[in-house]
Amino acid sequence: MRVLYKYMTLPDWIRLHKANCDQMLSKDGFMVALRYDIKMRANTWQFKLTVNGVKYILDFSKVRQDTYKEAYSQARANGELIFKTVNPYATGGPGEKWEAVTGTCPARTTTPTPALRVVVQQTAPSQAAPALPAKSNPTKPQPVNNPGYQESNFNPNFRNRVN
Repeated sequence: MRVLYKYMTLPDWIRLHKANCDQMLSKDGFMVALRYDIKMRANTWQFKLTVNGVKYILDFSKVRQDTYKEAYSQARANGELIFKTVNPYATGGPGEKWEAVTGTCPARTTTPTPALRVVVQQTAPSQAAPALPAKSNPTKPQPVNNPGYQESNFNPNFRNRVN
């Protein structure tokens, strides 16, 4: 990076950030370190400091306590502090099918949806079709035809009209 991109301090910052994450991994567990790493990477590349028209990335080599506390409390709320060195959401892990954002098992459907059966009745050509059933609530008032908005026939004075 120093030779190709001319970044003199970035490789050192990356090494220090990795050391910080490794320390969190040994102290608090995998998920705290992972959540902290993701948050720091996102903040580092998303928010840039501009001085005299030149953009600078923020120094991510130092541990930010607010981000650390947020990552720790998220992992604690999801019950992920027990996973010291293993990613629980990895394939074959104990939480492989869990929702990683909430740390919970996905909702399971206990009853399968029954398949609908369609029965088609054959009627002879001489038979008349049965009459439609009566309406269930004949006393219910039917909606009045609404002439307010009808595609290209918009009436802006519809609310103020006099019946």
